[in-house]
Amino acid sequence: MATVLPLISSLHSEFMEKRHWQQLQEICKKNFDSYNPQFNFKDILDLELFKYENQVNELVDVAQKEAKIEKKIKAIENIWVKQVFEFEEYQNTKNFAGLDTMLELLDANSMDLMGMKSQGKYVEFFIDTVEDWRKNLGKVDQVVNEWLKVQKNWRLLVNIFMKSEDIKQQLAEETKIFETVDREFRELMQETSLNPAIVEACMSEERYDVLHTMNTSIKRCEKSLNEYLEQKKKSFPRFYFLSNQSLLTILSNGTNPPKVCEFIGDCFDGLKTLIFKPPLPG
Repeated sequence: MATVLPLISSLHSEFMEKRHWQQLQEICKKNFDSYNPQFNFKDILDLELFKYENQVNELVDVAQKEAKIEKKIKAIENIWVKQVFEFEEYQNTKNFAGLDTMLELLDANSMDLMGMKSQGKYVEFFIDTVEDWRKNLGKVDQVVNEWLKVQKNWRLLVNIFMKSEDIKQQLAEETKIFETVDREFRELMQETSLNPAIVEACMSEERYDVLHTMNTSIKRCEKSLNEYLEQKKKSFPRFYFLSNQSLLTILSNGTNPPKVCEFIGDCFDGLKTLIFKPPLPG
């Protein structure tokens, strides 16, 4: 009794699930129904638990640790069911607002799932669920990072390729490519804003491939733009003192000298601006 009573107390644990009682049947090699109202103290004694002290203690220990893992999994599920993208307006379209908090949570939960996988027998019952969520969050991480690259590069180039007449003329092919990306990106962001659930948006079929293709197209446009600007800098080396954005402003205002004058001080020491006067009569 000195052995059996503590074991009975342990088996009373709130963490003992139906599967654990089935495992106890296998340990004791006896059939019983612990959920039957007629299951009583005599039935427990008939199990002869004193013969299986170590196995019973280990079973209860496993039940407790499985419960902790299950609680963490449910917490992760509850978090990501509620996670949604937040948006802000930029250039008449939806853009993601700050995602820093979500990305930190993504890293933390991914680490939690990796930690669960290393817990051996305690995670065996939940291994499929843990692996599914690990893959899902890995996919979210991959897609969101590619998505943010597209958004960042699109924001850098949208004014240049969509509003600069000079660039449209000089880089006509790249402008057409960017116009296609611009249309697709705006449509994608509008669609996502209507259903902003993060996991669902990232798990959408071919979502990563679409974003990667958009990013490749943007990089091609950016490469051609940089080569074009490099030619202009070589023809007038003082342009190297300017940022690409400033240089683009100059190039797109070649017929509007007063607009170009704001950059004179960046190109030449001792000059701030130039004043233009109408020509003298005669």
